[in-house]
Amino acid sequence: MPDICGFCSNNVSRSNPGIPCSGGCSKLFHLKCAKLPASFADIPGDAGVSWLCTSCKNSRKTNKTASMDSDLVERLVNSIDNMQLEIKSIKTEFHDSLNFYGGKIDEFTARMNDFQVTVNALQGLREEVDSIGKECRKLRTELELLHQQGRNRNLEICGVPEGRNENTKRLVQSICSKLQVEIKEEDFEECHRVATFPNANGTTNHKNIVVKFYSRSIRSAILEKQRSLRHNINLNDVGFQGEGRIFINEHLSPFFKQLFRKAREACKKHNYKFCWIRDGKIFVKKTESSRPIHIIDEEILRISVRA
Repeated sequence: MPDICGFCSNNVSRSNPGIPCSGGCSKLFHLKCAKLPASFADIPGDAGVSWLCTSCKNSRKTNKTASMDSDLVERLVNSIDNMQLEIKSIKTEFHDSLNFYGGKIDEFTARMNDFQVTVNALQGLREEVDSIGKECRKLRTELELLHQQGRNRNLEICGVPEGRNENTKRLVQSICSKLQVEIKEEDFEECHRVATFPNANGTTNHKNIVVKFYSRSIRSAILEKQRSLRHNINLNDVGFQGEGRIFINEHLSPFFKQLFRKAREACKKHNYKFCWIRDGKIFVKKTESSRPIHIIDEEILRISVRA
């Protein structure tokens, strides 16, 4: 049976030679159909030259592509498997971390609850302390008012020079006579000098004279007379040399002395025109038409006296 060209289906002969396909089809093809030069017909069969027809070439390409696709799929599958393992590991770690931090959050929440309980307790204690502080201030004010009431028959005379073997009662009688108030010996319950605090420059004034009368009316009469006459008593008025002034004041306790000093400073700072003492009580007033304010402690002073 003559050989047939796998392309044109015509006979392959010496005059129209062909070349066998080295692929799986094993067909002959005219050199012209295979688009090969005529010199291929002179190449010996054992020369090792191979040629593939178009179908076998396409088949090999397809197989090669299929092989490449298979390798790619295998690599993708392996990658997916690895990714799944990693995801599983991550999920395990995440779950462990979630449990760990969940426990920490629960612990923190419990501590916060304990802290809130403590804060509430402290708030209660703070309110209790504030209440106790207010009560203490109230009790202290009441106590200081009682101390001051114990001085409601007293006068404090300032600016009188000290003398050796002096008679303080006679000095007080001489001062009162200038106010046209006669004081008898039997009107005195006590009469003595008390120490004073140093001045800002470090010097010490004469010790003040504190007088305690048996009758409160005598003390009031002396103060009222001094206010009505509106004049000062000088040292030379009572037999001393010099032009110094003598002051007769209500006898304040140390607490109210300090409070009176702070009240004067606050009035000066906030332009209050009046600050005075009446019957051992401290009053301030901003203007002549203002209502007097009774100052019994620093808190009332701080609240009442302001710009």
